[in-house]
Amino acid sequence: MSEPGIRRVDRSVKPWQAEVFDQRTRRRRRKHFRTLAEARAWRREAQTAVQQGTVRITTTPSLRDACAALIEGMESGAIPARGGQPYRAAVIRKYASTLRLYVLDDLGALSVNEVTHVDLLDHADRLRARGLAPNTVRRAFDPLRVVMRRAVQRGWIGANPCTGLELPTGMVRPRDRVLDPSEIAEMIDALTDVRDRALWACAFHAGLRFGELRALRWEHIDLVGSRLHVRESMDDKKAITTPKTKAGVRTLPITLHLRKPLLQLRAERDGDPAAYVFGDSRGRPFANYSTTRKAQEAWRAAGIAPVSLHEARHACITIWAQAIANPKRVQALAGHASIVMTLDRYGKHMNLGTDEAAAEVTRFLEKHGG
Repeated sequence: MSEPGIRRVDRSVKPWQAEVFDQRTRRRRRKHFRTLAEARAWRREAQTAVQQGTVRITTTPSLRDACAALIEGMESGAIPARGGQPYRAAVIRKYASTLRLYVLDDLGALSVNEVTHVDLLDHADRLRARGLAPNTVRRAFDPLRVVMRRAVQRGWIGANPCTGLELPTGMVRPRDRVLDPSEIAEMIDALTDVRDRALWACAFHAGLRFGELRALRWEHIDLVGSRLHVRESMDDKKAITTPKTKAGVRTLPITLHLRKPLLQLRAERDGDPAAYVFGDSRGRPFANYSTTRKAQEAWRAAGIAPVSLHEARHACITIWAQAIANPKRVQALAGHASIVMTLDRYGKHMNLGTDEAAAEVTRFLEKHGG
């Protein structure tokens, strides 16, 4: 069934399309509906408003076009992240693939101002019906939130349909295994390769992220002053970038447990300051999979439960939280952008000086006649 200005389209969401043409602006407006009755009612009202001159049709992009403009702007640097820094290449690729896999097939043909809160809730239900994990469903809406936030700023929509959106919850795989220093020493001793020992010592005792480990150069390490300077990171295409956040640029102490394996590795290298500390025999950045697999095989052979590089970072920050009473200092060492993240993740391990605080309060009260 079809009639002038209304047609059925091959879509799983809102399959009825109604269209109105404005002679004065020479523009068309199309809108999609779930039922034929809704499409007819909207077209009648829109035609009357256009003929009476109470409404002028302006162009609002489709969600597909708005998403394409977002990715293009992120790649060129014209659209920065909220902190003002350019989006990292890995984030751009993730947003592009997320939109392609989970969003545009169902919602791409809708105009931005057609997307409603209910549409997004229904879309989340469809993603769950496909068997996607709750966290995957939630991440599918990350680029949509950016698109809709920009749509509000440009006046395409009056309210953001993502506001208050309730999405399925799912727990990220917990990293609740807390390693004590003796376990960490045992894990490092189980590795026979000098480079592997230094790399994992750097993860366990300096808490560097994977990209920061790959980009670390000898010029960033001051063995005389016992300082390690985190200045660069490396994305999954081996491009040098700034660390994850501004807080990621930091200086870390080189403890005795880290200094020894770094000195042993330095003695084997040619001394080029620009060389990667943990590069392979040809000077290339190390590969995560092969490096981690090699270490995990050694640990299993020694009867030790293996960990990943990120779990090693988690173990390091946990030790800092246990050893350092100042949460802001732990945040600075970890390179977290917010103290909230540090406290939420590691607050339960922190010695916040409860006994010392009680003694200080008692002294204060006694001094002032309490």
